Amino acid sequence: MGSVQSARGQHEQAAELLERAVAIRTAVLGPEHPRTAVSLCNLGSVRNAQGQYPRALELMHRAQRIQAAAFAEQPHQDLALTHQSLANVYHNQGQHAQALEHYEQALRVLEATLGELHPSTAATHSNMANVYTDQGQRAQALHEYTQALAIQRAALGEQDAGVGLILYNLGNTHLGLGELDRALERLTQALAVQQQALGELHADMASTHDGLGIVLFRQGRHTLALEHLDKALELKRRVLGPEHPAVATSLTNLANLRLAQSQPEQAEELLQEALRVYTAAHGCAADHPRAAPVYITLGTLCQQRGRLGEAQQHFSTALRLRQAAAAGGQHNLDTVAVLQSLGSVYAAQRQFAQAMECQTQVLATRTAALGPEHLDVAASHTSLGELYGMQNQSERAVEHLTKALSIQRACLGEGLHLASALPLERLASVYYDLKQPEQALEHWRQALAIYRARVGAQHPRIAVVLHFMGHTLLSCGRGAESVEHHTQALAVRQAALGEQHAETASSHNDLASAFFQLRRFPEALEHFKQALLVFQAKLGPHHPHTLSVHKNIAVVHFNMGETQLGNEQLLQAQGPTAALSPEQLAQLLQKQQAAQQPQQQGKQQPPPPPPP
Repeated sequence: MGSVQSARGQHEQAAELLERAVAIRTAVLGPEHPRTAVSLCNLGSVRNAQGQYPRALELMHRAQRIQAAAFAEQPHQDLALTHQSLANVYHNQGQHAQALEHYEQALRVLEATLGELHPSTAATHSNMANVYTDQGQRAQALHEYTQALAIQRAALGEQDAGVGLILYNLGNTHLGLGELDRALERLTQALAVQQQALGELHADMASTHDGLGIVLFRQGRHTLALEHLDKALELKRRVLGPEHPAVATSLTNLANLRLAQSQPEQAEELLQEALRVYTAAHGCAADHPRAAPVYITLGTLCQQRGRLGEAQQHFSTALRLRQAAAAGGQHNLDTVAVLQSLGSVYAAQRQFAQAMECQTQVLATRTAALGPEHLDVAASHTSLGELYGMQNQSERAVEHLTKALSIQRACLGEGLHLASALPLERLASVYYDLKQPEQALEHWRQALAIYRARVGAQHPRIAVVLHFMGHTLLSCGRGAESVEHHTQALAVRQAALGEQHAETASSHNDLASAFFQLRRFPEALEHFKQALLVFQAKLGPHHPHTLSVHKNIAVVHFNMGETQLGNEQLLQAQGPTAALSPEQLAQLLQKQQAAQQPQQQGKQQPPPPPPP
């Protein structure tokens, strides 16, 4: 009964029942009986689910000692289950070596008691693959999952639910490698198997819908992604209950999608609901390690909205939770992933010393854990390169970004790899700042080719690269080419985000600026007005972007000889003007009519879109 309640997320009630079971078995069978050990291990699993890792380890090691003595002469499956449970706790704490050690011991016992071609053996291979995945050793993970898949198919056939689960894990591994098409293929196979084996109402189906939603999100196919993520949330609520922690995971995934769609209000509502779910399941959400992803996404949201103090607070909470789960509070691969985000917030606040300390620690930890030639190490070099670029230390920036590309090519080989797009973008920005536009354009062209090959022609990230290429061409006086690139960026955003989106409005503003340079004033005016309508609706009449477009429209009118219309737009560009006298207004208009050049949105480094 206790295990059933635990599976439903009712961990405290489960713990009470299992404490009673331990007491009864101790009294009736004795403290060293194997069945007492089973109850101790079950109780430890509940404490693990509650994030009480030291207590979980204490209970499970007691169970292991009892079983090791009882089954010294003949291996027993219960000992394998205890080793697996211990491995789960160590895995949750980020102690990967200890987790693998216990999984390997479990595997030896299972092969001796059940045979090599048994579903439990396949499950242990899958668990080992999960650890390798968290270590960033995806090649080993693929090997273990492939072994697990072969065993599961041999033991139970192609349409077994366990086959579906392994296909799901293989899909996630390909996702981690940036192999989106392969990930989509595996996850689609998983969904088909699970529909046949489990029916529509099952928690595993929900996880696979989550995975498909994330892949489609990465591909920029937001409408399809939303369908799968909504389905995952619906299934989890129906099957597991509205206050199960897995529901919070789906809410966080949906929040990431809404954030990518520039719907921060909806994203924040989803994240607050996720925190309420964790609070209902575990008590204070800020005290439970599994709530860390919610705080990470909240930090990302606040950072994107310019609420940097709040972002720092959320990332710090996530870091504290990850450190609490880690052995001795030391940095591991889970903690430094948050530390990298915290460093980016420090950088955005121009607190470069703190940012450098964070990113240097991330690089050192990843290099020590993964070796110098690893994709995650390359990501750290990219972050450091960006940080040096922000400080105008161009030589160091180029050094780290070039190193990142070198590692990626060593790991992935030559070709159009998604992981290489971001360092190419960052290098392009460095060369732009060095006033080397041809070098900048060449690196943006390479990034653009990767995105088109790997995520499709309508992904929003393509519009970002086209924007920067158009901006660079315009700064070189190449207005016709700038118009071409901004027109393409606008088409991508209209298709991916819709006409009533702030980023689509930004593309209208960019295109209008290019038309202005070509002295094609009617076309410039048309696109500035399109931008204005969206900014007014989405950002409000007094937002800096809205006021900037008013000023741009005024400049076009002045150049067309329409002084009165230009003056009207300049007045609106000032926002509330009740405090200005007529004389002050006249002086303001006279001063601003002199600057007859439209304003583009400032060139700034866009962060990569956060994954769900």
